[in-house]
Amino acid sequence: MKKDIFYPKQFVVSLILVFTMVFFAQMAHAADAIIVVRDAFAKATPKGARTAAIYMNIKNNGAEPDRLTSITTELADKAQIHTMTMQGDVMQMRALPGDLIIPPHSSVSLSPMASHIMLIGLKQPLIAGGNFTLVLHFAKCGEMDINVIVKPIAASENMNEDTQNHLPQ
Repeated sequence: MKKDIFYPKQFVVSLILVFTMVFFAQMAHAADAIIVVRDAFAKATPKGARTAAIYMNIKNNGAEPDRLTSITTELADKAQIHTMTMQGDVMQMRALPGDLIIPPHSSVSLSPMASHIMLIGLKQPLIAGGNFTLVLHFAKCGEMDINVIVKPIAASENMNEDTQNHLPQ
């Protein structure tokens, strides 16, 4: 009669090999991602603020353009892409009338004093050191959950710098 023998050392080595293969498979998938979002952040908001701006870099590694069609978060009533233009000596922000196009093999930067994501109808203040989830909806790539970190506002900055001059929609 054959006796089954359990070899804990071989079992542990096998588990390590399996986890290593899964890890590298996930890393390879991330490196091959068509749309990559990096450096997503927002600035902390004062109590009672109804709007906040979000910044990030969106890279399209694909051969075809993709479009950011909408943005959602549980933190605000709505989220929009805003562009900034000069009207004489006054900088004004308006919601982008269509989708944000991410050209192939290119990056789009959403940054302070330029195009950005505007959260409207904040349900709570953004606290420095915190984070929240933003869902980006792309036409080809589908939904992408993004972790947005909340950075402190420097003492020399105007608390409302990113929320002034918004035109009614």
